[in-house]
Amino acid sequence: MIAHDWHPTPARQFVLFLKGKLEVEVSDGERRAFTQGSIVFLEDTKGKGHKDHAVSDDELLLALIPVPGGMTIENLMDREPG
Repeated sequence: MIAHDWHPTPARQFVLFLKGKLEVEVSDGERRAFTQGSIVFLEDTKGKGHKDHAVSDDELLLALIPVPGGMTIENLMDREPG
Protein backbone atom coordinates (compact mmCIF):
# COMPACT_ATOMS: atom_id res chain seq x y z
CA MET A 1 0.00 0.00 0.00
CA ILE A 2 1.42 3.42 -0.98
CA ALA A 3 0.55 6.39 1.24
CA HIS A 4 0.95 10.10 0.54
CA ASP A 5 1.68 12.64 3.26
CA TRP A 6 -1.04 14.53 5.07
CA HIS A 7 -2.39 17.43 3.03
CA PRO A 8 -5.46 19.69 2.85
CA THR A 9 -7.46 19.88 -0.35
CA PRO A 10 -6.42 22.92 -2.46
CA ALA A 11 -10.08 24.00 -2.84
CA ARG A 12 -13.58 22.90 -1.90
CA GLN A 13 -14.32 20.36 -4.59
CA PHE A 14 -16.20 17.30 -5.68
CA VAL A 15 -14.06 14.28 -6.57
CA LEU A 16 -15.56 11.75 -8.98
CA PHE A 17 -13.84 8.36 -9.05
CA LEU A 18 -13.81 7.27 -12.69
CA LYS A 19 -11.37 4.37 -12.38
CA GLY A 20 -9.39 2.64 -9.65
CA LYS A 21 -9.61 2.51 -5.88
CA LEU A 22 -8.29 4.81 -3.16
CA GLU A 23 -8.46 4.68 0.61
CA VAL A 24 -8.62 8.05 2.39
CA GLU A 25 -7.72 8.62 6.04
CA VAL A 26 -8.97 11.70 7.92
CA SER A 27 -7.40 13.36 10.95
CA ASP A 28 -9.43 11.37 13.51
CA GLY A 29 -8.07 8.12 12.06
CA GLU A 30 -11.20 7.08 10.17
CA ARG A 31 -10.52 5.43 6.80
CA ARG A 32 -12.88 5.03 3.89
CA ALA A 33 -12.39 3.26 0.58
CA PHE A 34 -13.64 4.84 -2.65
CA THR A 35 -13.99 3.05 -5.98
CA GLN A 36 -15.28 3.71 -9.48
CA GLY A 37 -18.62 5.55 -9.24
CA SER A 38 -17.94 7.16 -5.85
CA ILE A 39 -18.49 10.91 -5.47
CA VAL A 40 -16.89 12.74 -2.55
CA PHE A 41 -17.10 16.38 -1.47
CA LEU A 42 -13.84 17.67 0.01
CA GLU A 43 -13.69 20.85 2.04
CA ASP A 44 -10.74 20.32 4.40
CA THR A 45 -8.85 23.32 3.01
CA LYS A 46 -7.14 24.16 6.32
CA GLY A 47 -5.33 22.19 8.98
CA LYS A 48 -3.91 18.68 8.76
CA GLY A 49 -6.21 17.62 5.93
CA HIS A 50 -6.31 13.98 4.84
CA LYS A 51 -3.99 11.22 3.70
CA ASP A 52 -4.44 9.13 0.53
CA HIS A 53 -3.54 5.46 0.39
CA ALA A 54 -3.30 3.71 -2.98
CA VAL A 55 -4.60 0.17 -2.48
CA SER A 56 -3.17 -1.22 -5.72
CA ASP A 57 -0.95 -0.32 -8.65
CA ASP A 58 -3.99 -0.02 -10.92
CA GLU A 59 -4.55 3.28 -12.69
CA LEU A 60 -6.50 5.88 -10.71
CA LEU A 61 -8.58 8.34 -12.73
CA LEU A 62 -10.40 11.19 -10.98
CA ALA A 63 -12.47 14.16 -12.10
CA LEU A 64 -12.13 17.22 -9.85
CA ILE A 65 -14.91 19.82 -9.84
CA PRO A 66 -14.09 22.96 -7.81
CA VAL A 67 -16.92 24.62 -5.87
CA PRO A 68 -16.81 28.40 -5.33
CA GLY A 69 -16.35 29.60 -1.75
CA GLY A 70 -19.65 30.18 0.00
CA MET A 71 -21.59 28.00 -2.44
CA THR A 72 -24.00 25.64 -0.68
CA ILE A 73 -26.78 23.32 -1.77
CA GLU A 74 -29.22 25.86 -0.33
CA ASN A 75 -27.73 28.58 -2.61
CA LEU A 76 -28.21 26.33 -5.62
CA MET A 77 -31.80 25.48 -4.68
CA ASP A 78 -32.66 29.18 -4.29
CA ARG A 79 -31.37 30.10 -7.77
CA GLU A 80 -33.86 30.70 -10.53
CA PRO A 81 -33.47 28.51 -13.64
CA GLY A 82 -31.71 30.04 -16.58
